[in-house]
Amino acid sequence: MAWGALAALPGCAPTTPAAPAPAGLVCAAEAEQLLEPVTVHAAPAPRSAPLLELARGHFVYRCERQGDWLAIMFPPPGEPVDCAQRPPTRACPTGWVQGDLTTAIFG
Repeated sequence: MAWGALAALPGCAPTTPAAPAPAGLVCAAEAEQLLEPVTVHAAPAPRSAPLLELARGHFVYRCERQGDWLAIMFPPPGEPVDCAQRPPTRACPTGWVQGDLTTAIFG
C-alpha cells in the first residue's frame, strides 16, 4: 500500500507539509509544548555556546536530527505560535537541543 493511500483509511488524515525554516532546516508543521525546560545551543556540538533556555510550556517545532542533537524552531517569547505560517522575512529562530524533548501534542 502506498503511503498516500493511508489518508483514505478511517482515522487517518493527510500529513501536513513541513514548515519552512531558516538555515535550510526542514521542520514539522505542528508545534509541541515543552513539558520540561531545555537549553538551546547555537550548533549541534557539546562545546557550542548556549543561546537561551526555553521554559516549560513554550512551544517548539521539531526539525532535523544530527546524532544526539535535535534542531528546533520556536517563536520568541510573547509571540504567536505560528512559525509554520510565517513568511521567510518573519521566520522563527532555530537552535539545537541535546537528547530528546519531553512534549505534549495537542490537536
